[in-house]
Amino acid sequence: MKFKIKHLLLSFCCFAISAMAQSPCFFEEHSRPFPYKNIQLLNDYFYKSKAEDELIRHIAFRDSVSRQEMREAFFKHHSTPNTSSPFVNRDSVCAFQEVFQTALPIDNYLEKCPIKEARGLRGVWENIIHTKLVGVTDWDGTPRNDVYDKITKKYGKNLKDWYSGYFITLEDPRPYMGFVVSPHPNIMYMLEKKKANQIVYRGPADYFSHSYRIRNAYFRDWAELTKGSTYTFGHILSLDFPPHRIFAEKPCTFSVMLCSNGQVSYDLELLLPEAPDRNVMACFEKMQLFVEKMHWGLFKPYYTSDKRILMCRYYRVTVDERGWLVEDYINISK
Repeated sequence: MKFKIKHLLLSFCCFAISAMAQSPCFFEEHSRPFPYKNIQLLNDYFYKSKAEDELIRHIAFRDSVSRQEMREAFFKHHSTPNTSSPFVNRDSVCAFQEVFQTALPIDNYLEKCPIKEARGLRGVWENIIHTKLVGVTDWDGTPRNDVYDKITKKYGKNLKDWYSGYFITLEDPRPYMGFVVSPHPNIMYMLEKKKANQIVYRGPADYFSHSYRIRNAYFRDWAELTKGSTYTFGHILSLDFPPHRIFAEKPCTFSVMLCSNGQVSYDLELLLPEAPDRNVMACFEKMQLFVEKMHWGLFKPYYTSDKRILMCRYYRVTVDERGWLVEDYINISK
């Protein structure tokens, strides 16, 4: 009797091991759906990121940057430091009581001011809630207090007192491969001296940023969060594709563009080196498999200062015996 029980147990174990070995998600490292570790965190991300309203795109951001333009922008700007101010030759909105970041108005709203002398000048606004004019300057920064006084004496400081229409801003904008971008658009509609409506998105820029912020709640800067975001990205790559299983002969570094493939999936394009060796191709192909299995929606769009949507990320990737290091070019000092 004991022999039969042992025999049955042994047969069952062999069957189970055989079944697992045949299962594509037991030994085949890239077959697991992504992300596979924390479904609750994934659901929380989708819940918080769904606040991005389609109305934002309908009102102001109807066009997208083409894939060809994304590629050309990389080769033109990837070796240039991200040090230029996004506010050059544009209006600006000051930060407000550590609650709201600085913001970039999409248009020059003084062009629509009834005071003709204000047209062609730069406006400085207090915050995106009250939208008060606090300064007028030439484009070189020279104050134009005479024009400012003329506007405020006749109409007051509030933009809504003399303007009807959309006031569109990008919160905490950053230069990125020749574009000025932010994941956080803000659209306010003013009508007959009243703020009639406001649409704003301040959720996570991507799943990895959301995952990192859950553990580091003191981060508020979205661009700074991308450092933790790409660290998390690289960590998961290291778990799925340990360097010793890639069969690369030596460490390698390469640059990629992660793009939206319609509204279905993501894909990866190798940008540098232009003549990759087999080490680069071995690592790139693994990362490409990983990206292709990502859930749609893990990356939110960046909104550009010329009213378009940028649905891509530029990464520099290093793989060595320690694992994968992924860096977003928005944080790379050339």
